[in-house]
Amino acid sequence: MNVIACRIGKHSGAIRQREFFCLSPKQAYDIFFAVADLRGDADGLELVGMTVKEEQEEAIAERRQPFRFASLDVPMGAQLTFVDDKNFVATVRKDNQVEYEGKNWSPSALAAELYHRAGRYETLRLVQGPAHFEYEGEKLKDRRHNNLHHPLQSTSIRGLTREIK
Repeated sequence: MNVIACRIGKHSGAIRQREFFCLSPKQAYDIFFAVADLRGDADGLELVGMTVKEEQEEAIAERRQPFRFASLDVPMGAQLTFVDDKNFVATVRKDNQVEYEGKNWSPSALAAELYHRAGRYETLRLVQGPAHFEYEGEKLKDRRHNNLHHPLQSTSIRGLTREIK
């Protein structure tokens, strides 16, 4: 099992180990089938789809993927505006960083800095960068949400297509 285990980490001080973490359900099934076949009881195995709860958990896990501009069709060099003051404009320099005043920032760190400069200290603890910057008039968090819920509709042609129903 140690060969198959590919994620070991600490969570709340306890060691966490997840077997088959990096395997698809089909790959895991194939391994179980091979073992069951050797034992002579493979006829009892069945590969089933995800339950509704598992699908919901998978959707949550997808939402937690690290923020990347490329996943939102925001190109390098794009100009992002701060939603609370359109005079603050940052330029996308890396897939997860922007440049502002000659310095590279994560969107969250820059949003926190701009709120700090404005004296809005109450907002500093839970700043999520995509909620505070816009590209082409759309908040990055909304773009991300639309990509998760309408994956077949390309964000790069959003203005040229009708809404998919």
